[in-house]
Amino acid sequence: MGKTESVIEPMIAKDIKKKRFLIEASKSLAYSLLSTKKAKLTDTFNNTYLNKNFNLSMIEPTFGNEDFFNSYISELTKNGKPKNLGVTYISNERESIDRIIRVCNNFNINYLLVDPLDSNSVGINPFENKDSYKVASNIVELIYLLISPTDSKHKDDNGIR
Repeated sequence: MGKTESVIEPMIAKDIKKKRFLIEASKSLAYSLLSTKKAKLTDTFNNTYLNKNFNLSMIEPTFGNEDFFNSYISELTKNGKPKNLGVTYISNERESIDRIIRVCNNFNINYLLVDPLDSNSVGINPFENKDSYKVASNIVELIYLLISPTDSKHKDDNGIR
């Protein structure tokens, strides 16, 4: 491990830990608001989907509790939208990337790996395939991966519409 990685990797690990803390704090606040009937869910979700993809945009205040609701979650929102911490890490050493992936897995944080040498990676150029169906499929999958973790309107098979 080089000098740069010995400084950057612990900083990224700390950011990933903070992201997990914010997710858990959001769940705790939402549970408190829902159990006291100060908030309600914006849609119908099953428990699996809710546990895996929860964010504060999935709840809204009940009638008459708007001020209380907003003051209660103000530390976790910015301009009325949930704060979301994202990290981008670029390295030419696969061992360093693998260490960050292990940290993400330990904290149960989703990640996108873009590696042209890895066949399981999202990939860099979605147009590289000659088959137009595969190109369209790659683009749709990439867009879905980019918006689905944060957008509650786009539910996967675990969500109920």
